Amino acid sequence: MFRKKHNQPALSAALVALSVAGSLGLGEWVLSDIYHFPRALAPHPPFGNILPGAHIHLVQRDFTTDMNFNSEGFRGPDFIDQMESGEAVLFLGDSFIEGFGVDEAQRASNRVENLLQKNPQTKNLRALNAGQTMTGPFAYFKNLIHFGVALSPRAVVVGLFMGNDFIGARHFPVPNGYKVHNRLPIDLNRKVEGPLWRLGFLRELLATGLKGKTTLQPRVNTHKYWEFFYGKPIDRTFFLEESGLPEDQYAKHLKRIPGDVLQDFFLGKINPSYLIGSFPSETTTMEPAFSDDDIRIVFDTLYEMYFVCSQRNIPFLLVIYPSPYQVYPEAYTTHLKQNLGYEDVPQSLRELGGIQNDLTKWLTREGIAFVDLSLQLDQKDFFPFDGHLNETGHSKTARLIHKQLVSLIARSN
Repeated sequence: MFRKKHNQPALSAALVALSVAGSLGLGEWVLSDIYHFPRALAPHPPFGNILPGAHIHLVQRDFTTDMNFNSEGFRGPDFIDQMESGEAVLFLGDSFIEGFGVDEAQRASNRVENLLQKNPQTKNLRALNAGQTMTGPFAYFKNLIHFGVALSPRAVVVGLFMGNDFIGARHFPVPNGYKVHNRLPIDLNRKVEGPLWRLGFLRELLATGLKGKTTLQPRVNTHKYWEFFYGKPIDRTFFLEESGLPEDQYAKHLKRIPGDVLQDFFLGKINPSYLIGSFPSETTTMEPAFSDDDIRIVFDTLYEMYFVCSQRNIPFLLVIYPSPYQVYPEAYTTHLKQNLGYEDVPQSLRELGGIQNDLTKWLTREGIAFVDLSLQLDQKDFFPFDGHLNETGHSKTARLIHKQLVSLIARSN
C-alpha cells in the first residue's frame, strides 16, 4: 500500500493565511488600543471630540477613582447597551451629575437606577448619565434638544450646581426658534469600532494613506487629569503664570498655604482652580459677582428645559447642588483661609444664598419639581479639598431623587 501524500502547497497556503490573519488581528488590536473613532453625542463636548473611549485614572488628595468614557463621550457604558432592557431616565448636568470623585457604581444616577429596579412599577428604567464636567445650563439645554428628547426618556433629571452654573451665564442665552431634534445625530446601534475581524482601524489607516486625512484620533489614557484639563504641566511655574503676580508676591502668598497642601497642588492632586482663585487681585470692585442677566438667563434656560419636557409629557426634575460654603459656611471659611490661602470668602460664594432663595421661590411659583440638597447635606457629605460630593453625599442625593421621580412618573402615567 502507498501512504497518501500531504498536499504541501495547500498546507503552506493555509499557514500563510493564518499568519496574515494573525498579523492583521494583532495590528487591529494594537490600533484599537491607541486610537478611537470619535463620535461624541453632545453638540459641544467640553474637550472637543476626544473623550469617547477615554480612560482617566484620577489620583487626588481626597480620592482615587477611574473614569471610563463610552463611545458617545460620557462616563459609563454605551447608551444603547443600557437601553436594551428598558426605558431611560436621562441625567443632565456637570461634574456633580457625572460623579466626579466617586466610582460609577457609587454616583447618584447609578444608585437611583438600583432603587428603581426594586420597584415592579419602575424596574425597567435605566439611568443614562450625560453629565459633563466644565459645562453649564446652556450645555444641558443643548444636550436635551440635540439628543435628549430623541432618546425618548421616561423622565429627565437636571443638576444645577450653585457654585459656578451662574458664572457668565449672560453670554449663553437660549436662542429664539430653537429646534428640538426627534432623531439622534448618530446611530447608537452602529458599533463604529466593531469586532476585530472587521479591521475597521486598519481599513481607516489605509484610507488615510489614500485620502491624506483620517477620522481616527488618539485615545486618551492618562493619570494626569489636570494636565489634560489645562493642556500644560501643573507645577510651580504654572501657578506663577496663572497668578499674574511678581515672583516675590507670589512666593509670599504661597507661604500662607501648608506645605503638604502646596505640594499636592504642584503634583496635580488638588483642583488647581482653588489655588488660582486664592491669589490677590489688584482690581477690586463693589459690583455683584453675578449680574441680573446671569441670573435671569439661568432661570430662562431652566424654564425652557422644563417646557420642552412638559410639552412631551416627560417628567422634569431639577436637583440643586449647593456649594460647600452654603452647607457649612463657618467650617468652609476656615478651610479656605487656613488650607488654601484665601484672605476672605469670595464674594461669589456670599451671594449664592440669596440667589438660591430666589430660585426656589421661582420654581415653586412655576410648578417645577425640584430637590434642594442644601437642606439635606452636611459637611461629611463633601470631599474636604475637592468640594464634590463623596459616596455618602451621592447616597443621600439618590434617595431624594428617587422619591421625587417615582411620584412624578406615577402622575405622568
